[in-house]
Amino acid sequence: AAAKQRQRKNEKSKHAAEHLQNEVLKEAQQILDTIRERIEEDKRPRLNQVKQVVGFRQDMWDAAQEVINSSKKQVFVLTSFSNPKFSTDVAEMLAEASNGRDLELLLSFGEPDRGRSPEYIKNTKKYITELSKDERLNIKGGVSAVSNHSKIIISDTGVIFICSCNLFSGSLESGVIESGLVIHDAECAKVILNAVIGEKWVSDALSVQFNELYSRVNSIESTPYSPELSGIISEIKSNIKKGEFWYAIPKLERMLMEIAERPIWSLIRTLDHRPFMGDCIERFENRLVMASDGLRSNGLDKASIQRIGVRASEHDATIHLWWGRHAPNSRPFDAIDERGRKEAKGRLTELRTLNKNQSGKGSWKLIPRNSNEPMETHSKMFIVDDL
Repeated sequence: AAAKQRQRKNEKSKHAAEHLQNEVLKEAQQILDTIRERIEEDKRPRLNQVKQVVGFRQDMWDAAQEVINSSKKQVFVLTSFSNPKFSTDVAEMLAEASNGRDLELLLSFGEPDRGRSPEYIKNTKKYITELSKDERLNIKGGVSAVSNHSKIIISDTGVIFICSCNLFSGSLESGVIESGLVIHDAECAKVILNAVIGEKWVSDALSVQFNELYSRVNSIESTPYSPELSGIISEIKSNIKKGEFWYAIPKLERMLMEIAERPIWSLIRTLDHRPFMGDCIERFENRLVMASDGLRSNGLDKASIQRIGVRASEHDATIHLWWGRHAPNSRPFDAIDERGRKEAKGRLTELRTLNKNQSGKGSWKLIPRNSNEPMETHSKMFIVDDL
């Protein structure tokens, strides 16, 4: 009788284990089908290739040279400011990237502060003339029709560099952190070039040459990335059914990694900046990183601070603020810098006060905890949940 009881118990346990295994298999298959459906139904464009660049001005120039070197005949450079003090270094960087080729360098300077003084435009034109005297360089340049603060390099092969760094107006010895993206994607290049034209960021002096580059990029044929998942997902299902999880899991990871490395993208235009920040605030659950060279009341306003606090409190999250292009414990350069630091301190104080008042509702963290010192960063980025 005891033996029969043990047998019934074992059979019952075996049946329960088989039922659990079937439920797990069913759940795994549903997840795989959901992955396939979501990715195949999403028709938004994916980048062919992209890499992040975070570092100092020299690192930004390394990335810029990579894009310039990818050009066949022409490369378009849109930047913000010029500074004759560093023209020799800039000439060396451009010459090194040109590598002895008769590469046409199309330079357009945005000069966003041109309204303060007509001298800015005059000095930039002089700067371009001086660069053009270097026999190693084939430079065409001018000041953009409409002022802008953009930093973009696009080669005639559809390679792009977008960054936070003012490449033509600072020292290569700079210890200030910058950020950017190197993108290999002709379709993305076409969209950016159309935006540049629409915003009138091309100097009139470059109209003929820019149109040639525009035609070259638009003639590049590209096939949108659309992953074929049926075959690999069928393999993974088969592995799971056989209990071969050591095959299934690595295959799934490789598949997802391949897709993740070709991310969905969209171009954030001037009027999209505020909605983009709001979207980041509404999405984070674990951590929100915000990086900028300044913290201003018309950017990180009270309403945004309140939304950040509520969201962080709901999820016990961490908020990181990386700000300020000057060194910690440095003295303000001028009255404008002094006002900027005072304003940043006010933003930080608002966040800390909110954090303290909400301490009983959620244990969210704010970093920096106490310091109001700038952090030597000129980077512009958001990171949502480390993704």
